[in-house]
Amino acid sequence: MKANLFIRIAMGALLVAGAAQRIGAATATVDVASKHQRIRGFGTCSAWNGTLTAEEGVQLWDTLKGAGLSTHRIMIERTGSPDDNEKSNAKLATGYGVKVWGTPWYSKYAVKVNSDYDTLHESNMQAWANDLATMAKAMKAAGTPLYAISPQNESDLGWVKYDAKAMALWVGKYLGPTMAAQAPEVKVMASETCNWYGFSGYEPVLMADPDVKKYTSILATHLYGGQIKAYPEIQAAGKEFWQTEIYDSKTDVEDTGIVSGLRIAGMIHEGLTVANFNAWHFWWIKPCSKCANGALWAEATKRPTKRLWTMGNWSRYVRPGFLRVDVPAQPTSGVSLTAFRDSTLTKIVIVAVNNNTSATSQTFSVPGVSLAKLMPCITDASRDLAVQPTQFLTSNTFSYSLPAQSVTSLVIDVGEPIAGATFYQYADFGGLNTKLPVGNYTLAQLQAAGIPDNAVGSMQLDAGLSVELFDGDNFTTTLGAYGSSVADLATIGAASKVTSVRISKGTTSVSPWALSRSQGAQWSHGILSWAGKESGKVQIVSPQGRSMVLELSGGKAATGALPVGIYRARLLGEAGGARQFAVMF
Repeated sequence: MKANLFIRIAMGALLVAGAAQRIGAATATVDVASKHQRIRGFGTCSAWNGTLTAEEGVQLWDTLKGAGLSTHRIMIERTGSPDDNEKSNAKLATGYGVKVWGTPWYSKYAVKVNSDYDTLHESNMQAWANDLATMAKAMKAAGTPLYAISPQNESDLGWVKYDAKAMALWVGKYLGPTMAAQAPEVKVMASETCNWYGFSGYEPVLMADPDVKKYTSILATHLYGGQIKAYPEIQAAGKEFWQTEIYDSKTDVEDTGIVSGLRIAGMIHEGLTVANFNAWHFWWIKPCSKCANGALWAEATKRPTKRLWTMGNWSRYVRPGFLRVDVPAQPTSGVSLTAFRDSTLTKIVIVAVNNNTSATSQTFSVPGVSLAKLMPCITDASRDLAVQPTQFLTSNTFSYSLPAQSVTSLVIDVGEPIAGATFYQYADFGGLNTKLPVGNYTLAQLQAAGIPDNAVGSMQLDAGLSVELFDGDNFTTTLGAYGSSVADLATIGAASKVTSVRISKGTTSVSPWALSRSQGAQWSHGILSWAGKESGKVQIVSPQGRSMVLELSGGKAATGALPVGIYRARLLGEAGGARQFAVMF
């Protein structure tokens, strides 16, 4: 097959030709300016799997030799702690930087209602919450911190059964507040139902409960029954949405090959594009006897199946923090696409699933960026995450021949990053973020880019740019002009006020004194003026944290030339908070 493939450059686009067959092919445009969910990770579970070996750790979590899974689910015993096997597995996973999280199946406080299921009475909820918080603290002390904790595995099924109201009570009144007080670094989940149709009965009750919304970061479900759909209100509330357990139940006959692998790829594609999951998990690693396709490993060989490697086409390259962006879900008959980018727009990843029984040429266009090089990675009937030679791109349009019945990761390095300003939801550059290039943005344009009105808490500026912020639409009611990043807009009186924005190269048209006057500290041409104070010592701290102390005389201090940025200043020996002033040219 290698002899039939060749690479040629034509009309500025990379074409891979040979055995490819075009089946209703259409150009797939990747919109890197769009923004959907932030990816938290891809993972599996080691419940009842014993202790994983070092080799299995490489296959699961290594980003060069393995699938690069980035989240891992462990089982919490009825005692409120993982057993020794799971503690060992957590340690192995943590060594790869994997986010480990836990789920209780049973509780020592649960009581049997009938032969079908147990339940937990409210009188025991605080004790169970305390035990789980104690476990989380012990895990952290052992160097295996939990990223998150589920309230209960499949609460709608009956390991320990909660209806929707009981789940809201358990999470909102007991588990959430207890974890916040005793182990605040651990994120709390809500739900983790068994079935998709079961989740629909829990989600509205949980989202309507103010305590649940206060204490939870993640809503989760398994996918064993029902029709998958989107829950946009979850993301709108600032929560993540995780799929935490599913396997290939299509047949009762074990299939270790690419057909089962493609079914898993189809589930991942649907979960990411329809439900907008932030994380996606396969059920199990090791198979049980006659479990068909319920595990990532094969029953006979005890080695990884194609299910792991097709999953790895996402997990190895779509790393935590990447954003899903727009691309046609099915641009060509038999081909499914998902696309992602990192936050700084230096890397773009397209995952292409070709269900066709012959190779299929697919053309891609990525407008607005300069593409530098392409590294394909293929999983098909004969290859497991096989990295292909890097190809240099001369245009933002290229074509690639997707092998028959394959999953291909197209990992693209972006050339010159787009200069711009990145606006964050929260202070200290936290929460959802959007990067905008040089230009003028009204409220409607900000909202179209994913920035709601009055929802900017901090911003980062690329070198050589300045930003003007406005409280009103269409650039009215000036908040100020800034030539450097601001970690907390609250400190300059601009948090939760941004309604329109101008981003430009070099000097802005709005005077930097708009910020300074309201705070009584003003800088111009090497002189700092301090309103209401004639003499004393003033300490000035640069945006980089460097400090200097100057004499104030006649209400002025000679600073000399200062680099562009937002500075803090305070009078030494006197009560009162620090003031800020802007230096711009």
